[in-house]
Amino acid sequence: MISNISIDKLKPHPRNKDIYGDESESIKELAELIRKSNMVTNLIINQNNVIISGHRRYYACLILNVKEVPCIQIVFKDENEELERLLLENQHREKTTHQKMKETKLWEGIEKEKAKDRQGIAGSRNLGLVTDSGPELDKREVRDILAEKVGLGSGKTYERAKPVMKKIDELKEIGSDRDAEFLITVLNESVRGAKDLSELESLDSISDELKGQVISKELPVQKAVQTIRKDLGIITDGMKGGEKKVEKICSRCGERKSLLEFYTGRTECINCHNTPKERKNKNFEGIDMDALEADVKNLNKSINDYDDEDITMEIEAAINTFVFSVKRYVDGEDTYENMNQTCRNKLINALENIENTIFCLKNKLN
Repeated sequence: MISNISIDKLKPHPRNKDIYGDESESIKELAELIRKSNMVTNLIINQNNVIISGHRRYYACLILNVKEVPCIQIVFKDENEELERLLLENQHREKTTHQKMKETKLWEGIEKEKAKDRQGIAGSRNLGLVTDSGPELDKREVRDILAEKVGLGSGKTYERAKPVMKKIDELKEIGSDRDAEFLITVLNESVRGAKDLSELESLDSISDELKGQVISKELPVQKAVQTIRKDLGIITDGMKGGEKKVEKICSRCGERKSLLEFYTGRTECINCHNTPKERKNKNFEGIDMDALEADVKNLNKSINDYDDEDITMEIEAAINTFVFSVKRYVDGEDTYENMNQTCRNKLINALENIENTIFCLKNKLN
C-alpha cells in the first residue's frame, strides 16, 4: 500500500552509506528532474520508517524542501530479509569495485544464514549456498556465485580483493583515512595492483604526492602501480605463477631457465643479455623493435586465450622490455637523437601497438 509519509519521519539505512558512500553529494541532477516533473517514485521503507530503497530520492527531496514523499511500507521478518531487499534494489546501479566487495561481504552473511535455516543447524562449516535439492556447494562454487551476483566477474577476483578490503578496514581503524582512500581508488581501477599494495608492510614507502595524484585522478592508477612496483621491487602474482610455467633454453649460455628470466622477445637470458661484454660489443643498430613488435602482435592475437593474470604478466613483460630498450640507448653513449628515421618510426609504431594492446585488454577485463 502506497502512502505519503512526512520526510522528517524517514531515516536512511545505515548499511546503505557503509556500502555506497554518502549519496547526498551527487544528487543535484536528480533533484532538478524531480523539480521539473513534480513527481517522486515510491520509496520502499521498513516498519520503522527506515529507507530500504530510494536514498538518492530522499536526499533530493530534502534539497527541494519536499514535505511528504510516497512510500511503500514493508514488514520484514528479520534483518537478513531486509538487507537482501536493500541489495536487490541496488542490483542494477553503477558500482565501483569497492562497493561490489562491500555487497559481496553482505551477501556472504545472508547466504550463510540461509544455509543454517535450510539445514536446521546452528553452524555451517562452508559458506553455504544450498540448492533446493539439498547438497551444499563447495567454497569455489560459492565465491563464483557471489561474485557473479554483484558483478565482480569471477570468484578469483573476489578472493584477490578480500585482503585489500581487510587492509582498508585496518587503515581506517588506525585513522589512516588518506591511505585507505588511496587504496580504495587503486582497487576500483586495478584489483591486482591493490592486492600488491595491500601486501606492503606499510604504505608510508609510497610518496604522499603520488597518493594525492592517484586520489585526484591526476595520475592514472595503472601508471602509478607500475611506478610503485618498479620502485619497491614488487613481484606480482602473475610473475610468481610464471615461474612455474614455461621454460626455454638460453641461446648464449645454453641453460634451461624459466620464462621470467628472459626479456620478452629475447633468446638469451637476462643475465647473459646484461653482461658488460654483451653491451660493449653490440654496436648501435637502433632498438630491437622487431622483437617487441612481434611480442605485441602475439599478445593481441592471444588476448582471448589468456586469463587475466597471464594477460597482465605478458603486458608487463612487453612494457618492461620497451622501457629497458629505450633507457639503454638514452642513458648510454648512443642517444635517441642519433637514431635514424627508420628506427624512430619503429619505436613510435611499437609504442602505439602497446597502447592499443592495453586498450584492448581494458575492454576485455571491463
